[in-house]
Amino acid sequence: MPMTLYEKAMLCEAMLEERHTYEGQIRALVVLPPIGLPDYSTGNHESDALSTGMYLATQAFRWAATKDPKAKERARTAARALRMLQRVTRTDGCFARGFKRGNGATWDEQAFFFPREWHQAGEYRWLGDPSTDSLVGLMFGYELYCDLVADAKEKRQIAKDVDLVMRRIVDQGMRIVDVDGRMTLWGNMSPLVLEENLNALQALSHLRGAYHITKKRGYLREYRRLIQEWGYHKIAARANTETNPEPSEWDYNLAMCPLYTLLCYETDPGLLRYYYRALQAQWRGSRARHMHDALFNWTYKAFHPRAPIAKETWEWLHSFEVSDFDYTLARRPATRERAKRPYLHEVPKYSSSVQAFPASLLGLPGKERMVEVVLEGVPRYFLRAYWAGRYFGCIPPEA
Repeated sequence: MPMTLYEKAMLCEAMLEERHTYEGQIRALVVLPPIGLPDYSTGNHESDALSTGMYLATQAFRWAATKDPKAKERARTAARALRMLQRVTRTDGCFARGFKRGNGATWDEQAFFFPREWHQAGEYRWLGDPSTDSLVGLMFGYELYCDLVADAKEKRQIAKDVDLVMRRIVDQGMRIVDVDGRMTLWGNMSPLVLEENLNALQALSHLRGAYHITKKRGYLREYRRLIQEWGYHKIAARANTETNPEPSEWDYNLAMCPLYTLLCYETDPGLLRYYYRALQAQWRGSRARHMHDALFNWTYKAFHPRAPIAKETWEWLHSFEVSDFDYTLARRPATRERAKRPYLHEVPKYSSSVQAFPASLLGLPGKERMVEVVLEGVPRYFLRAYWAGRYFGCIPPEA
């Protein structure tokens, strides 16, 4: 008998809690033992801030839909991790991509992202150069948590956290500036050199969200300035409509979440017309690219109640397969060393992989030898879509 969507969600939650939760933050891609460390801290940390924020939003949806105490507990843990991403940098307003406990570099720091962006701070190591993607996760998670879960004390703390981050960004001309005083590689939302329409949409969303959380009118003034002086609302309506270069699939994720914020918080009919255009563009564009993440459908339907649920949405949900990744049968050159099966747990078939790394990088003997490493991805998109669907009433509990 096939698993229900709820059963899949519960299995994914268990896997995520066991191997992808590290001091509250969500590790998107972990290297499994024996090559990875037993605490699952070895891996690609560049998307930890994004994944943690999205998971915080996921658990906020879950709590609002079910009032399950476990959902509130996990949401609070993720919110504390977002705060730690800021505190570990020891610089007000700066936040890390991810962090881990350690004293000195490990091999995975050389294999993923930019090795020079790792920093030591006491007993922690943290990865810098956060991007607008990282900020989307941070703000979306905080916004949903404040609206659906947080008590008065938690809201005050989150308001302080958001104010530190967004004040630094506003003071730096709508740019994410790292601890070295330089703008991060993908941290530009400035009207002076706006590289993507999507960044205008994100800037407006983050400023509107910051005002909603902190109640500080300075964010509302900056929001209105970008609209009145630079036409950011018009640029936002064209997000992800460029043809050269075309938007990536991930760009639709980075538009839908900020749009949800804007459509929830904005009340001006004139501005809402542009934001609805942006929503229409994301919905059409994602479907044209055969991206059927159910969250897109739920977001679209939340603001267009008469819109149907696309059959591709249901197919996307039901086709999600939680099954064993059979890496032992994969084809590989004979010169590579096969990793022993580390355990018998099931892993998400869609997101796991085997990659080969030089033995010398791993600190193993053999100058020319390549060693196979098993990596497991986190099932964050299915969980986000499932619990958002429950929250919006699109997925019945028995499904």
